[in-house]
Amino acid sequence: MSLMSKMESGSSSLAGGSCADWLATHSTWIEKSEESNFGLGRVYVACMENRLEHTRSFLERNGIRDRVSILRSFTPDQVDMDELLDLKVLSPRFSHKGGPDRFDVAVCASLSHIACWVDALRSQTGPALFLEDDLASTDERESVSNLIELASVHSWDLLYLSYCHATQRACRAFTDELIELKGQLCTNAYALTPSTMESLLGSAFPLKVIADEYVRDHAMAEGLVALGAKSLLFKQDRAVVQSSFGDARLVSSPTWHPTLRQKLISRSYSLLNFSGEAGYDEAIYLIDQSRQGQLTKDEIRHPVVRVWEASQRLKQTRGT
Repeated sequence: MSLMSKMESGSSSLAGGSCADWLATHSTWIEKSEESNFGLGRVYVACMENRLEHTRSFLERNGIRDRVSILRSFTPDQVDMDELLDLKVLSPRFSHKGGPDRFDVAVCASLSHIACWVDALRSQTGPALFLEDDLASTDERESVSNLIELASVHSWDLLYLSYCHATQRACRAFTDELIELKGQLCTNAYALTPSTMESLLGSAFPLKVIADEYVRDHAMAEGLVALGAKSLLFKQDRAVVQSSFGDARLVSSPTWHPTLRQKLISRSYSLLNFSGEAGYDEAIYLIDQSRQGQLTKDEIRHPVVRVWEASQRLKQTRGT
């Protein structure tokens, strides 16, 4: 019996199926929709309550307001971690790096993504698009449609519509805008096929790592094809990113893995300003914006950017 069949029958003989049932039972939907969008299928957003209006503004700008299923994101005050361990939804091996607060946020963020996969797979309506609640309210319909059209002539399992970490040298370009990603790491905006959702859910439980790491590791282990845009489509809202720095290291992921020099500059900045991980994340973000040529006028004057660009000039002068 497939995972899909066991999920539908409510069988508890498979850990993944019973855990999926638990998620479905404990999910709270702010809005539900059966509409298809962008030529893909249903769209899901995992949304914190304090970001609901921002999310609706983003959806309206992209012509999909009232056509999307919005999940109220799981939050630490709603989840009993001991119960998750007992039910084997959560593994005791899940990383506690960053302390209990960050651990709780990481678990809840992962549960929110996986709950959307469960609902999308059970709907049996084809591929689905999954979005987070910190996307900038810009109209990206044309860019998204172009990417989906480019991807349609290739076989894919995952399609990334926003930034993501990736191992740049291992990526393969199909066109100027479409690339095959390797080592991708981010769940900001991405689409999954039904077979990919079923594959992911088949080994998701108990949760051992955060959702974006799990998707990356599973895709690499199973040889899944991940495609993405070379340029950013859906972008993070800068104000939301800034407000999130203190919540968790789940924001502002660079397009590519940060270089050693980027990490050293970022760590130095955080130490000199006594800003800890928040300062480190901000510096990583600013340097990545510089690497992509997407700095604002204010960001160009930031000391981190000045140090980074000075180091770039020195590197070029030395020819290394």
